[in-house]
Amino acid sequence: MSTRSRQLSIGQLHSRSSGALRSCCCVTLMLLLCAWTSNLWGEDVVVSLRLNSTVTTELVRIGDCADVSTTSDSLAEQIRELDVDQFDTESTRVIPRQQIELRLRLFGLGENEVRVEGAKSVEVTRTTVPARDVALETAITSQMVKQYSLTPGQIRVRLMTSVESLFPGSTQEALDWDVLLPGAVPCGRHSLLVRGLANGRLVVTRQVSVDIQIRKPLVVANRDLPAGYVITDGDIEFGEYWCS
Repeated sequence: MSTRSRQLSIGQLHSRSSGALRSCCCVTLMLLLCAWTSNLWGEDVVVSLRLNSTVTTELVRIGDCADVSTTSDSLAEQIRELDVDQFDTESTRVIPRQQIELRLRLFGLGENEVRVEGAKSVEVTRTTVPARDVALETAITSQMVKQYSLTPGQIRVRLMTSVESLFPGSTQEALDWDVLLPGAVPCGRHSLLVRGLANGRLVVTRQVSVDIQIRKPLVVANRDLPAGYVITDGDIEFGEYWCS
């Protein structure tokens, strides 16, 4: 074999080896990406559904109808606060397991990252909310609508403590509520300064803990998509969710 032939053979071998090495690296990188996306949270989550539950608000959260266990306390708390259903005029709702599983997928937990066990469905009963609690929640909502240029349908306010506990005594029935709100729209759990007024005169002031939810737009994939997939219009759905 001539020197030129040997040089060509070596060059071809080097080119083929480089191409094989690049292909191997690409495959390895794709496997690593798939492994990373298949366990995005890095936590094993167990959601145990109860047979029945009782709530006092129109909104039903996963924590209202299931026990959540995981090694991360912060992740467990996020899952408990996920809204899964909402009461209209009825006093009882039955939430199937599939509905809770779907909510967990929308949150970002894959099938291999969470196990849902326990009851096949949860019967949730809504008890009557005291009128004075409703009045204060309505007052907070009304002030948020005015201050932040929102609509009532975009806001949900829930008291963490009843008015009876916050303002003991019969004088609370005749009070008007004034709420000091922050500059930015609050979301989640907050402590708000609430003043009780009688004929425009300050009677009592309290720090009131509330849970505030804001309705926001949502874009989600309509099915599980593999890593590296190029998303098109047909792969996504538009909706809304309650941010807390």
